[in-house]
Amino acid sequence: MGLVDKQIKHAQLTAQIVGGKRIKLYDGNGLFLEVSAGRGVASWFLKYRSGRHERRASIGRYPGITIAQARNHARDLRTAIDGGQPPHLAKSKERTFAALADEWFKVNKGDWSERHATGVERYLRYAKDAFGATAIAELDAPTVLELLRKYEARGETARRVRLYVSLVHTYAVNTGRVNTPDPAASLRRKGVLKAKARVRSHPAMPAHLIPDWLKALEASPFAPEVKAATKFTTLTALRTGEVLGLTWAEVAPDNTSVTIPADRMKGKRDHTVFLSKPARNLVDAMETIWGRARSAYVFPGKKVGEPLSNMAMSMALTRTCPKGVTATIHGMRAAFSTWANSSGASPWVVERCLAHVNKDKVAAAYNRSTYDAEAKALWEAWAAAITAK
Repeated sequence: MGLVDKQIKHAQLTAQIVGGKRIKLYDGNGLFLEVSAGRGVASWFLKYRSGRHERRASIGRYPGITIAQARNHARDLRTAIDGGQPPHLAKSKERTFAALADEWFKVNKGDWSERHATGVERYLRYAKDAFGATAIAELDAPTVLELLRKYEARGETARRVRLYVSLVHTYAVNTGRVNTPDPAASLRRKGVLKAKARVRSHPAMPAHLIPDWLKALEASPFAPEVKAATKFTTLTALRTGEVLGLTWAEVAPDNTSVTIPADRMKGKRDHTVFLSKPARNLVDAMETIWGRARSAYVFPGKKVGEPLSNMAMSMALTRTCPKGVTATIHGMRAAFSTWANSSGASPWVVERCLAHVNKDKVAAAYNRSTYDAEAKALWEAWAAAITAK
């Protein structure tokens, strides 16, 4: 005869009053209830054999899991065991690095932009390909280090892979799947991996050379959208990706401004650029050539439905750049910053134009001005300076 609720409640009361050892109550066919000493917490288990080893599978706590429910769970588990899928093997598959990485990614994906999620997924794939089938409890520092060595020359890649391995392990600890030390934590220490390479500035064209360069660009045989995008990037001091991904939905109806949404901005904040007259003329020209209905992108690429490629602008700059000058499209932001700061513009306004997030959180909290009027005037002044005849 199996257990009844009266027996269980009596055992729980006895455990709370008397204490002593844990009490086991057997229901039959391997199913039993274990009552802890002192607190009287009752938990269901199924005892079974796997090879020469005796194991037990946790079913849940009573009374959350009733007697009838425990018996049903036990029956399902015995069916799985008879079919060659004992619980300890099923659980080990759920606790591999790959399984937990996928679970962690799914839990957090909703908080990320699509671009960030794609990057995280790529770095996780490096780790999953290397040791995805390994149980996360068995993952150790030498195994992770062996993987990181492959990407050591690509400093940022190694750093990102280590970070996401650590975050997955932390998730596994917090969800009760493992209680081992983080195998990636110690790899942050100096001397384990090569030091991160210093960030090099993008070569920038001196502002006084930009007017002649723009004339050379205009006279070049490049397609109108290539020349327009290159000029627009220079006039607005936007990042390359922000210009290439610019859609008509982000352009004001009168073409006087563009607002890049937070999910496309590095600083994760909306950024509005008030277009100077030359910049506005470029947008007007693109609207005349392509129309808002024919292309979602302001600067469309050769393939229908796709934006202009980054290589197109880089090639246009390289082929028209003044002799002896090394410059990049992204370096135009530095050219703007150098010119603006040397012209006496307020640093706050310059940073506003560049969409830089103030790292001084205290200062940012007190200074909430958007500097829109000042920024608009600075963009106009910059346009006048670099388009001078």
